Amino acid sequence: MAPLKCAVEVMGIDRVMLSVDFPFCELESGQQWVESARTSFSEEQIEMMTSGNATRLLRLEF
Repeated sequence: MAPLKCAVEVMGIDRVMLSVDFPFCELESGQQWVESARTSFSEEQIEMMTSGNATRLLRLEF
């Protein structure tokens, strides 16, 4: 988790996006990793990194 904390500290939470390199990485391992990040980041920060920042950057509307 230290590299992610460093990235957020240096670049800002609004410039970090998390993803899984499917099919080269199993989705379950990515989900477990995000779950482990919940101990270090707030729910709002997790939402920003997993979908909010990409939605804003790509101007997606749901």
